[in-house]
Amino acid sequence: MRSGKSCSGALVVPEGITSIGANAFRSGQPLTSISLPATLTNISDGAFTYQKEVTSIVIPAAVTYIGVLAFSNPQGYKSVTFLGTSANAPLTIAEAAFQYHSLAGITFPANLSSLEQRVFNAATSMRCMNFLGNAPTLTFNPRYGLGSDFEAFSSGSTPTVYIT
Repeated sequence: MRSGKSCSGALVVPEGITSIGANAFRSGQPLTSISLPATLTNISDGAFTYQKEVTSIVIPAAVTYIGVLAFSNPQGYKSVTFLGTSANAPLTIAEAAFQYHSLAGITFPANLSSLEQRVFNAATSMRCMNFLGNAPTLTFNPRYGLGSDFEAFSSGSTPTVYIT
């Protein structure tokens, strides 16, 4: 899917779609909800940037890439849910993918392999990250731009807690 800037209201992306193109819904008509298909594997850079009316998003299990600024600046997100995991498909979440939102916490699936810097930049209500597997190796401070009482936990074999 390349462009949906003329869409408004409740967006239902049809089954069979595997990729949402860069900036496809960026700054377009306001969306009130987004329903993504189980077939989706790629959410490109800026795909849903500036969609301020959407309060929750469910990421299908097949998604392996969430691009730079993909869900940035909504300020309304209260919930991001990852549906299951695909053991053979590692998940990468790019830089600033969820910056400027209202999430208090997030739980990542076990297939998360890469979490790039500033994923939650300026998300001051973020208090907790949970990893359902081993936390990925991070080369940055995961608290950058987050609330002062932020914590991260892993349920994997090597629990990791980041508090700086």
